[in-house]
Amino acid sequence: MKTNAAATQAEIEARIRAAGAKLLSVLSEFRSHRLIAGRFFYTLPDRLWSLILGEIPKNRFSSELLTLDRVLGRLGDDHSARVGFRDGMPIYFDLLGVPKVNPLPTKQVPRQSESVVEKLRRNVRGYLGWLLTNPEFAREHDRLFADCQTVLAATSGPFHAVAAVSGNANAIEGGMIRQQTATPEEAAVGQFCLRWRLQGIAGPGLLNPLVPEFPACLPLRSAEWARLSGVRFIAIPDTMPVPSEDDLRRLAEGSISHEPPKHLEPWAKIIRGGASKNELKRYARIFPLLHYWCVLMSRHADALHRQQGRLEEIFAGYFGVERDSIRGDLRLIALRLGPNWHARLAAFC
Repeated sequence: MKTNAAATQAEIEARIRAAGAKLLSVLSEFRSHRLIAGRFFYTLPDRLWSLILGEIPKNRFSSELLTLDRVLGRLGDDHSARVGFRDGMPIYFDLLGVPKVNPLPTKQVPRQSESVVEKLRRNVRGYLGWLLTNPEFAREHDRLFADCQTVLAATSGPFHAVAAVSGNANAIEGGMIRQQTATPEEAAVGQFCLRWRLQGIAGPGLLNPLVPEFPACLPLRSAEWARLSGVRFIAIPDTMPVPSEDDLRRLAEGSISHEPPKHLEPWAKIIRGGASKNELKRYARIFPLLHYWCVLMSRHADALHRQQGRLEEIFAGYFGVERDSIRGDLRLIALRLGPNWHARLAAFC
């Protein structure tokens, strides 16, 4: 058994090295491209491109742009980890695709229940779908990227939510946490993250919400940060038995404030008012639909002129739903954000 595990680990490491070499090779070729250098460049999964080109003639697209999109998109595989580039450096974000469950569980990192993980991911993606179609959030998001480009375009950054509370920014160096004085831009990003319950921002429209943590990373938190961000910690020492599922749920619900800030009240009604599973699933689908649709339109709007019907069919196939579901999602997005919602990303990428 140990031999098999060792062999599997060796295979994984070999694949990682090969992927890294391919990434460096491709980046050396395209990093200075006018659409890559100094900009955000989001990519699409190759499976989505295959569906698109199976329905829409290839000659409608710019040959240069299509080649760039296909080559860089393949580096992201299914987009469960790498989703684009920021000034030629990879952007890592795990909420567009479906990451694989840990293949080699250990005593320290046990295999998680896939059903539990997927439920949590559905809720997180659902929040992103609701958030990115929220007009108030959209206005603040766009203003933040206009005002704080230095921080948000950096290849790495501080834990912004902490910076907003303490006036300090945490950076990770050599596995150690180092504090540095937060700039006004960092503090503004931090306040934005606190207000909208985010732990970070990977790029325009790619947000990392606060999520349930098991266990929680307490060294990176503070009591004041937790109060302002609506996070509540539940401590269970190893000398005490874990409460039953029903008891734990009641205790957890009792520890969370039932008076959310006004701007989050609509979402609180969805998750605390017994929202149907379908409603959460819909918002969870809207998040990647909105993102990929905006990416397509930011570079291929001319090629896709008068192709909405075909695109609805394509995305229905990609998400495994009926075309009417995608059409309804697009109508909801337009109702909340206005008819030109798909043009917003072009301002940043």
